[in-house]
Amino acid sequence: MHNAASDRPRNGVASRNGVASRNEGGRDGDDQGGGGQRGDGATAALAGAIAAAAAMLRLAEAIAAGGRPVDLAGLDEHLGRICAKALDLPPPAGAALRPDLIALLRDLDALAVALHRP
Repeated sequence: MHNAASDRPRNGVASRNGVASRNEGGRDGDDQGGGGQRGDGATAALAGAIAAAAAMLRLAEAIAAGGRPVDLAGLDEHLGRICAKALDLPPPAGAALRPDLIALLRDLDALAVALHRP
């Protein structure tokens, strides 16, 4: 059930596509001084953006590994926005996304290796 005043579930756990967000104990960003949208909702949205970027990098790696050219226009801006949004989160929410960001970096490194293969 949702709380109409804040558009958050009454139990304080926001979800995206039926999956609870990854923050500590299901608490939202309000408890860390982050404000409602800067907590669960922003964390869930950023987690989705990270997952989408990771999928895009893996696809680009597969294309490059196949010897085909890969258009990387805008990649630096896209990943830069993800990093900036992670820095905007309250520290506990940002820390919860750290493993995802590390995995994203590994995907980016794998793409770089695939691009430099003859």
